[in-house]
Amino acid sequence: MEALVQGNLLAAVTFNPLVVFVILVFLTGGLFVAPLWLLMRGKLPQSSSPPRRVALILAALVVVNWIYLLIQL
Repeated sequence: MEALVQGNLLAAVTFNPLVVFVILVFLTGGLFVAPLWLLMRGKLPQSSSPPRRVALILAALVVVNWIYLLIQL
């Protein structure tokens, strides 16, 4: 993630695409979406467990990411 901190997005994505995507989504939501949501007086979303299909897709993404990292070594 050193490449991402240094501003080299291409190198960061090449090294670990899933983590870079999650970081960028988190930053976008925290810096832009959340303040706008609060300014527009939006309702806070209710937290619940994700549907089984979503949980399986997320687990598969993590496994594929680990395989990618192991192959890249």
